[in-house]
Amino acid sequence: MTELPDHDFFAALPTNGGIAVRMADNVATVLAHRADRLIAFLDRGELEKRRSGLFGRVTTESDVLRRMFPDAYRDPSEAEAFRARHENALRDSAAAHRVRDRLRSGSTFVVPEPEVDDWIVTCSLARHLVAGRRSRRPGMEFWWMNYVCDALVDAVLRREFMQTGDWEFRRRAPEPG
Repeated sequence: MTELPDHDFFAALPTNGGIAVRMADNVATVLAHRADRLIAFLDRGELEKRRSGLFGRVTTESDVLRRMFPDAYRDPSEAEAFRARHENALRDSAAAHRVRDRLRSGSTFVVPEPEVDDWIVTCSLARHLVAGRRSRRPGMEFWWMNYVCDALVDAVLRREFMQTGDWEFRRRAPEPG
């Protein structure tokens, strides 16, 4: 078995019933902190004060929400109506709470299948908190969040392949009824 370094690593592998995750303690600490920041943002609109862009403009709650939840429709009035109808669901922090709680339990565990989407969503949303406004050069923390998300998606795809034996698997829609 390949030895992993004692810092700055994250590994995710498919296993029966979920995704086996192993990471360095410092990575677990950073991911838990990012989940905390995401919860604070989704629940209360709290942002870390970061300046970005050519003129050092402070990123606003509205800026981050637009990055996290882009318009669902081309027509601005339809997009705003959709956002108004679904704002509570979009800003639900329950998934981030579950991820943070799991991270506080240690740095090696199995993410149960029902929680895998929570992890992917939480990591995807949290990276918008660390990215500057329209930044052309996001920082290392942004790329780490992308890497964690990618590793989780890769583990899900490997699990699907192990179950189907086919890389071209298609999720079937549930039968109506």
